[in-house]
Amino acid sequence: MTINLKEVPSAVRFELDDTSNYDLQATGWGPDFQDPISFMELFITGSPQNKMGYSNSAYDALIESTKTQYANDPIKRFEVFAEAEKILLEDDAAIAPTYQRGGMFLRNPAVKGIAINPFGSDFSYKWMYIEADGK
Repeated sequence: MTINLKEVPSAVRFELDDTSNYDLQATGWGPDFQDPISFMELFITGSPQNKMGYSNSAYDALIESTKTQYANDPIKRFEVFAEAEKILLEDDAAIAPTYQRGGMFLRNPAVKGIAINPFGSDFSYKWMYIEADGK
């Protein structure tokens, strides 16, 4: 097998997405909020983010049930997400996660109050201040 890599700027990548002009794509996604639906809903049929045209009616039904039938049953909802994930990753091999993002940051000890967010934007500076002279 021969793989030809094509690294392109974001604007070109979005154009290739819209036309499905690729065989395989490496890209990333960060959750907007702390819930599996932030990732899982990307791959339902007709999702604006489902640029590859993936479609599986069983997967769609499972994801829908997490928002309706099991919305108030967190244990069953988690089980249904796991079942849908198995379809997406194992049965259909629609996506293949290759890494999980992490990061390390240096911070001056005098800088205080920076909020490090587990999802959404990396940081919030709303409460940041500089401690002068150890006070």
